Amino acid sequence: MKKLILLFWFVPLIGFAQNPLITKTIKKIEFKEDTIKSVFDWIADHIDYDVKKLKKITKTANPQSTEKREERIEDVLKSKKGVCQHYSELLDEIVKELGYESFMVTGYTKKENEEVDRTFGHAWNAIKVNGQWRLYDVTWGSGGVRNNKKYIKKYKPEWYNVAPDEMIKTHIPFDPIWQLLENPIPYVSFDMDLLAAASKEKYNFQDKINTWFTLSKKKQLSKLIERMEAMKAVGDCSPLVENYLKNRKQHLTYHQNKEKYAETSAKTVEINAANTVMREVANTFNQYIAAKNNRFKSKSADSFKPILNSIKEKTAASLNTFNTIQVDDPKQKSFLRSKAIPHATQLLKRINTEIKFLENL
Repeated sequence: MKKLILLFWFVPLIGFAQNPLITKTIKKIEFKEDTIKSVFDWIADHIDYDVKKLKKITKTANPQSTEKREERIEDVLKSKKGVCQHYSELLDEIVKELGYESFMVTGYTKKENEEVDRTFGHAWNAIKVNGQWRLYDVTWGSGGVRNNKKYIKKYKPEWYNVAPDEMIKTHIPFDPIWQLLENPIPYVSFDMDLLAAASKEKYNFQDKINTWFTLSKKKQLSKLIERMEAMKAVGDCSPLVENYLKNRKQHLTYHQNKEKYAETSAKTVEINAANTVMREVANTFNQYIAAKNNRFKSKSADSFKPILNSIKEKTAASLNTFNTIQVDDPKQKSFLRSKAIPHATQLLKRINTEIKFLENL
């Protein structure tokens, strides 16, 4: 008898606004006592594995998708076909719409007593039910692909609400917290079927998950990388782990650069605003100097006293901005040190001199 081998596909997670097709899909589901199982069963029954897409992925050796998540959801609901990413995203979106906390887990898998497939990643789901996170693989629950050619639909309820210590026998997440084990299994132990070689320290995954959801995207990536590095340090691991870790580091760099750019841009706005005030002050001061040189024939000297006091305050405020703003950008530093601060300091000194001159008239 030929073995059924389930193949899988991993693509990055991309968030999106609610797809109206999800609402229509929910209306088609016959809900029974177990809401999550009703959704799980509906997807397993109505969605077939997309063997053509699998072949395309295998041919190009590139599991990355250029589609947005919303487009993938629409595609799988219309075509009734998908790979593991589609199955997991669909389950994730439906249960979230029903009010559950849900997370799409990414990692890689193996069949029991067989070697790890080191070609592609896999996606499954974690859903919080009655305060507890539980694991589901609706892709494996729907059937399998025989010899990379034909999809055999065969409902497998054992992949519904899988106990963490059972799931780890065949599925390992890239992020150790989604093993949902107090003593997580290192990648190398999973690859070598040494599941007894778990981490010795209590992992407290529940607190880590709760905290992780409160973090910014940048901090989430930092914590994920930190956990993966610690797990990877135990021993050699699958190239999938290395590639995923590299990808996450690239994303972290992107967010760091984006944040740095936003911070630099905000400080540029602040500096430019102060610089605009200085240009207005300089223009007003030049008008005063012109009037003084004309012996105040067009405008009296007394009328300039409140004007000079006003631009003195504005200059002092701008100079304070230039002196106190913390910048890392070399161009900003150069502008402040060589132009903005010296100019404002000199102008403030000249304004004070002219104020004294007017007081002594």
